Amino acid sequence: MAAGILCLVATPGLRAQEVVTVPCDGDTVVGTYCYVDNDDHSWLWISDCGAPIFLHFISGMIESNAFDQVVIYDGSENTAPVLYQNGSNPATVDLAGVQAVGTSGYLFMQMTSNPTTCCATEGLLPTDGQWQWTWVVNDGTVGIAEAPRNGFTLFPNPATEEMTIRPAATMQGTTQVEILDALGRMVLQGQFTPAANAEGSVDLRGLRNGTYTVMLSTPGGKQERHLLVIQ
Repeated sequence: MAAGILCLVATPGLRAQEVVTVPCDGDTVVGTYCYVDNDDHSWLWISDCGAPIFLHFISGMIESNAFDQVVIYDGSENTAPVLYQNGSNPATVDLAGVQAVGTSGYLFMQMTSNPTTCCATEGLLPTDGQWQWTWVVNDGTVGIAEAPRNGFTLFPNPATEEMTIRPAATMQGTTQVEILDALGRMVLQGQFTPAANAEGSVDLRGLRNGTYTVMLSTPGGKQERHLLVIQ
């Protein structure tokens, strides 16, 4: 009897239902979605020049991952490294403020939902549950969050071993610094007191490569978030 031939075929990742090319002109692109019951949807965002893509959720609600799930990957399909996924606590997750960086030049997002409580029907109303996000591509000419908001800039970004915080000359008082990982867990904290033309340095050598959120809190109660990539 002739020996049988066993063929091994690689299983490809899920192909995206929506494919969006994000231009490398520095302009912000806005996207929205209101998911339905028994939803199964995926997106692929592609940098037009291969530079990193920065995703920021402005608003949106989703149930815990026991019912509905959203996962964001650093790559072109759902076999790439995971950057974010909603958790199980609380029961309804607020996506506002979620950030991810596709260092590969791609971002893949996949979501599924159960038969109840979605944005388009009962439970999560479209007015408060609809997802809204922005994308922008860093073409290498500027760093992430280089334009100051409450008066801080971070550089270099992406960073390797050290990050520098530069406040505006008008900033005064002790500033609290917290660095959160992609799951929202605090992995580093400290403080510094800005002075005129002074900068503060943060040692990043204890952190793994990936995407982080830097939270700055001033004595006046103002808070500022910056996206930081460590590579």
